[in-house]
Amino acid sequence: MSATRPLVVGWDGSDGARDAVVWAARTAHRLHRPLRIVFVSNLADMVYGAEPMMVLPQKLTAAQEEEILAPARELAAQTAPGLTIEAECLDGHPVTALVGQSAEAELLVLGSRGRSRFVSTLTGSTGVAVTSHGQGPVVVIRNPPAQDEHGPVVVGVDGSETSKEAVAFAARYADAVGAPLTAVCAVPEPPPEIATQIPLPGEYYRELKERAEAETHEALAGLREDYLDLQVDIVIADEPPGPALARQADTAHLLVVGSHGRGGFAGMLLGSVSRAALFSAACPVAVVRHPRHRRS
Repeated sequence: MSATRPLVVGWDGSDGARDAVVWAARTAHRLHRPLRIVFVSNLADMVYGAEPMMVLPQKLTAAQEEEILAPARELAAQTAPGLTIEAECLDGHPVTALVGQSAEAELLVLGSRGRSRFVSTLTGSTGVAVTSHGQGPVVVIRNPPAQDEHGPVVVGVDGSETSKEAVAFAARYADAVGAPLTAVCAVPEPPPEIATQIPLPGEYYRELKERAEAETHEALAGLREDYLDLQVDIVIADEPPGPALARQADTAHLLVVGSHGRGGFAGMLLGSVSRAALFSAACPVAVVRHPRHRRS
């Protein structure tokens, strides 16, 4: 974890953005990092205040920018007194602006409920695009942050290169916030053309489970040497990865997934598991991309 890179949180005045600011402020405080709040003028089509349907002008005045950013700044300061906070309004396309912010952020944090279903808000098409193209880990906050954030950091493991990046980030983050790490690996299902045509012996399934355990231990190799105080637990799940991760996420502080795993197509920006996690996990979800999948 960088000593100077800020946590960046997107703001659009919505309930989801408030949840994101609260989580980001708490996390920045725990990581001893500054917090940067950003509002992209195209993220909403209305001015804050008494008239909720007024169309935003092309260029905000300094007074309008302050009116927009002040509630977020005050919320962050109330959540984490003493936290270093900066806030700014940006022009341009929301995806481009937020992806640009992710390149210089320790984490980019987005809310999951925007102002309107009819505009491009922090989730929906914008959120998926930002998590797909982010230059660093992108965290999506689905629900109001719990007061007790001492659950484990849960990470999905499947042996892919992106999964290895996710494990590395999850370990660094868990160690930095003092949380235990839970690595979850789902036993791969046999190909349907085989499973539906011939009965498979129990030995076949035992080999699949042993292979999953070996891959998980390989993915975690060295963590205990790198992070002496980190508690690491392993869960080998006899169910598909989506439900397995969702089950562990019920009590997690953070769920970490790779943008796509070994089962996805090379051109996919988000795999089925990461996409499902974004829209269904009970806890915040961090999506990590492999460096070669990031924009140069």
